[in-house]
Amino acid sequence: MSSPRNVQFTRGLAAGKILVPLFIVAGVIGYVAVAGSTGFCPTCEAIVRTITGGEETVQATAGPGAGRDVAAGTIHQLVMTDLDGRDVPLAQFAGKPMLIDVWATWCGPCRKARTVLHDIAEEVGQYGTLVSLSVDKEGPSVVREYIDRNEGGVSPFLELMSSDPRLNAVLRPHDRKPTIPKLVFVDARGRVIDIEYGIPRPNWVLKRLRVLAEAGSRG
Repeated sequence: MSSPRNVQFTRGLAAGKILVPLFIVAGVIGYVAVAGSTGFCPTCEAIVRTITGGEETVQATAGPGAGRDVAAGTIHQLVMTDLDGRDVPLAQFAGKPMLIDVWATWCGPCRKARTVLHDIAEEVGQYGTLVSLSVDKEGPSVVREYIDRNEGGVSPFLELMSSDPRLNAVLRPHDRKPTIPKLVFVDARGRVIDIEYGIPRPNWVLKRLRVLAEAGSRG
């Protein structure tokens, strides 16, 4: 006759045999969901799309991109303003990668990062859209003044102000540091692929953009 202790041990062993596979399955599902939603794993992405029936879409509501369906939670659903105060729907840049430099005129490292990006702007343009996204609270006048004073009034960037309050929600899953400068890599479908901080490395930036452009051309 089994003792109560032996019975309890046997029951615990049986429960463990059930729980371990469940933990493994949960881990696999979690990995597929994360890797598929970020584009890190194309196979996982296909699985997620199959299960969910595709991406939820919303419509751009202003400017040239108004009425265009874009994936919810992507850069393409955002609408920023240019230095003249006009709405610029980022949906109009769908179809090729974007490199977004989040900066401010008062930030020393941002100025240095901007100089690096200036030097490779032409090459960046071969792969995608180069966006300068200012978080200056004083408004576009300080950005325009900075460009006039330090860059001869000419900029190779698409100069925008961070005016859409949904930006933080889109960046949050990838944004590890509440600092600037930050460089946001966006694929052709508007998904944030990665965010890098500090002074960019030109060769690395161009390599990543080239990979994103090639992936976009394959659909």
